[in-house]
Amino acid sequence: MQRQSSPSRPRVRLRAAMMWLLVLCVLAIIYWFSSATFASYNTARYLGPHNGLVRELAHVGEYAGLFLVLRWVLSATLRRRTNRFHVLAAFIA
Repeated sequence: MQRQSSPSRPRVRLRAAMMWLLVLCVLAIIYWFSSATFASYNTARYLGPHNGLVRELAHVGEYAGLFLVLRWVLSATLRRRTNRFHVLAAFIA
């Protein structure tokens, strides 16, 4: 006897794919902010003496956002909520 797949199975896969697409978008944003456009010599004229502090806080914010998105996606797509996902997300980020 063959097991029939539920009609919601493609929706679950589509939702998981969209969630992982969000992770790729966050990674693309981090990559873009790491380009020469946002280099220290280009942002110094806008941020003035606070350039270093703002840039460091931005790095922390970027990777904190990546951690939160990864934690959410890992726990949602693997359907288990354990502390291992927090460690794995932190390791990846």
